[in-house]
Amino acid sequence: MDSVRALLHPTVYEKLLRQIGASMGEQAVRLCAEPPKPGTPFSREDYVRCIESLGRRWGWECSLKEATADAVTFRIPVCPFGARANGDPNVCLVESGILGGIAGNRFGPSKVAVHRGEGAPPGQCEIVVYLGRTTRSLAVNGAVYPEALGSPEELIPETEREPSLAKLSQRERQILRLVGEGLSNKDIASALRLSVRTVEGHINRLRSKLTVRGRTDLIRLALRSKLASL
Repeated sequence: MDSVRALLHPTVYEKLLRQIGASMGEQAVRLCAEPPKPGTPFSREDYVRCIESLGRRWGWECSLKEATADAVTFRIPVCPFGARANGDPNVCLVESGILGGIAGNRFGPSKVAVHRGEGAPPGQCEIVVYLGRTTRSLAVNGAVYPEALGSPEELIPETEREPSLAKLSQRERQILRLVGEGLSNKDIASALRLSVRTVEGHINRLRSKLTVRGRTDLIRLALRSKLASL
């Protein structure tokens, strides 16, 4: 982290930390206690047991706080990165990657929202993992796993992307984020409780305001702007 942080664009650095976490999680899944039998679906309970098993093995204080049908909330009372987290809040993305990488590979596109606690280093942090793509997950901001592949040269500096996004209304930014997550107009309409025609109108205005030609350009811009996680 110390070696590369000063060398990389912040967006590339953040993506790298998420990928490191996801790789760690995927490699460690085989160490989970009581893995499901071959051919047996990986359940929410299997997922929770796996994470808690890894926590015990690594000395990582990560325990279940709450579980619902489509989301699991983990509590992390002590930051595993200690004082390093004071100057670099992005270290939380490694934990996001561990939890999200496993969930994304087992349940399909899953979203992870990190809620950093108070203090320095932070304490009582919470990470919510939305298992699979659901109406609830679409309404929150967070990193989506598995991550879309993207090359660093496609990422544009913050100073270049802010002026164009400043033109957008809150609703337009929300729709742009969902476009970036790969949803169709019908899926977006369902998630936001709008008509398909209304969504189409918003997308046409987005194309006009952002001077892009097609949906692919909107997806690329959403990814570059970090409205949708890379």
